[in-house]
Amino acid sequence: MNTDYNTRWDDYYKYLEGLRKDGVNMYGATPFLEQHFGLEKRTARTILSSWMINYDMLKAKGVI
Repeated sequence: MNTDYNTRWDDYYKYLEGLRKDGVNMYGATPFLEQHFGLEKRTARTILSSWMINYDMLKAKGVI
């Protein structure tokens, strides 16, 4: 599983940040990505893990 920052996932990262701001428990956010973007569970988990691991950098760069 590659959890590096991926610029192609910026829309997903922004969506996840919106969920966080709405009070969603982010450990359970995988189904939101699956449903909203039509992603497979494995892909959604990888994106969510990347968002979590790179959160501080995403904030610092203004991505989210």
